[in-house]
Amino acid sequence: MLLAVIADTHMPRHRRRLPDECLARLRTADAILHAGDLMELEVLHDLQALGRPVHAVRGNVDSAQLQARLPAQK
Repeated sequence: MLLAVIADTHMPRHRRRLPDECLARLRTADAILHAGDLMELEVLHDLQALGRPVHAVRGNVDSAQLQARLPAQK
């Protein structure tokens, strides 16, 4: 099993986006683990749109929507 682990994406701050190489690796992983600080729910949706299972926890700068949706630990 190939896992892609990312964290602290802090998007969409200042129109940030994931680098193309990172997106390519996420697309080939069997699952994506995000260790918090996505910031906005749309970032989680974008990761889920890559077609891989996404397992995420909330971070201290995540929106209220993410705070309500994601666990503190997994």
